[in-house]
Amino acid sequence: QGNGQLMTSGDVPIIRVWDVERELSIQDIPTGTETTCITSLRHQPNSSKDSIVVAGCGDGAVRMFDIRCSQKNGVTAVLGGHTGWILNATIPAGNIHTVASGDTEGDVKFWDIRATNSPRNSWNVHKGEMTSFAVHDYIDVFC
Repeated sequence: QGNGQLMTSGDVPIIRVWDVERELSIQDIPTGTETTCITSLRHQPNSSKDSIVVAGCGDGAVRMFDIRCSQKNGVTAVLGGHTGWILNATIPAGNIHTVASGDTEGDVKFWDIRATNSPRNSWNVHKGEMTSFAVHDYIDVFC
């Protein structure tokens, strides 16, 4: 990331924040995903110190974190509704109030992070297993 930090995760119940200049781990954020894995990580562009992080999970949930919160309360929202593993969950740079997510079952969802109770838009775009998902940073276009 542009601020000299790197965030990593995977089949572990934490997101680890690294200071890349000092090559040191500086923070561990509990994810609440003890029974699943993190499949994608993305920070919110232009948020205060890149503090908002969105994580796609193997259980079909998209979890949002604020790394400024205490280590016990990092999860700020859980966006549900997917049935397959999240291939990618992202916050487009040109629309910082949107989370876009796609799963292995072919479902794509666009969420407004100010109202996370249900997706703004939802589509089933692929019959069979979807293997990749990407979103344009400045317009609501995905592939």
